[in-house]
Amino acid sequence: RTRARGRGVYLITELMDEVTFNEQGNSIEMVLYAGEGPRTREAS
Repeated sequence: RTRARGRGVYLITELMDEVTFNEQGNSIEMVLYAGEGPRTREAS
């Protein structure tokens, strides 16, 4: 499985600053910077 699927994953990737998945696809690491972090996306 090379691509994450589902609406939940879409929301996570849109809201978090960094998202990584392990090779098995059964673990996810999410990073959200507090305050003025390196966010590059504009809020919609």
